[in-house]
Order: sequence, then structure tokens, then C-alpha cells
Amino acid sequence: MKILKLTDNPQYFNEFIKDIFEEWSNDLSKLNYTNIKDLKKMYANLLNSNLSTYLYVKDNGELVGFFSYLRKNNNKVFLCDVFIKKQYRSRGLGKKLIKYAIENVDEFQQNCEAIYVYVYSNNIVFYMKNGFTIYKKEENDTYTLIYKLKTNYNKLIYLLGIILLVILIIILWWYFK
Repeated sequence: MKILKLTDNPQYFNEFIKDIFEEWSNDLSKLNYTNIKDLKKMYANLLNSNLSTYLYVKDNGELVGFFSYLRKNNNKVFLCDVFIKKQYRSRGLGKKLIKYAIENVDEFQQNCEAIYVYVYSNNIVFYMKNGFTIYKKEENDTYTLIYKLKTNYNKLIYLLGIILLVILIIILWWYFK
């Protein structure tokens, strides 16, 4: 499995658009992209705007999934367009993509404080299992906005807990010595 930036591999742009349209045309039609020309234009505009970056996953030369970052104000990033081909689902690939996206978000937006994602209600459990929490339920009930704070803060708390535990052990050892 290889995760590649579309901007670093522009030769794959047409293949990327074609595969996305063929694989996810039903989902894309919900977003009013009913032909490949409109889809190509939308992705080209986003790529050229410097507001987003698209990453795609190839396995044995085949496109198996993709996702994107969309820059938001105040050091916030939206994780968008997380798609995995049906035959590759339930194999842990989604979990790997989410982990990669979280660990590498600083390459896209330095000092990122939070990652947000809009999801269909049937995907909430997946994201919650991967460390996201519900932030806001949208009016239309189709999407829910969920976020995850950067893990640096969580690592700091974890390290402080270890340090306090070691100090406690030393005190107890010294006391009962």
C-alpha cells in the first residue's frame, strides 16, 4: 500500500478522476457531480487553490482509496472525501488512512489544532473508534461534524502520567525501605 500526493504525481490526475468517477459516481451524484468533466474541473480548481491537497492510495498499481485535506481558518483542517473501494473495506485500510491523515496533517497545515470531518450518520461509529468525538449534529441529519484534537496534547498528558507514576513508585519505595 502506497499513499501518494496527487500534487507530487500530476501524471495520475486523469486516472485519479476517472477511477473516482467510475467507483463513486452514486455518491458523487448526491453532491451534484453527474459528469466527469464537472468533477475534473472541481478537483483542478481545488488543487490549484492551495487550500487543499489530495492523497490517494494505490495497492499493486490499483487505486483503492483517497482522501483530502481542506485548510480552514484558525489552524483547523477538514478531512474530506475519505473513500475506499468496496472490495478493500473491512481490511483495516480506513483505519490506516485516518491514522496517516492525523500523523501527517502538519505537512499540510502547521500547528493544526483540530481535524474536522463531515460524515454520513452510518459512519459515525468508525470515526469514533478512531478517536474522533461528536462536535455538532447538522440540521439535515445527513452529515455530522466530528473532530479530533491533535495527538501532541494527548502524548504530553500520557508522558506526564508516566512521570508521576515513576515519582510515586520512588516515593513508595523510599518510604517502605
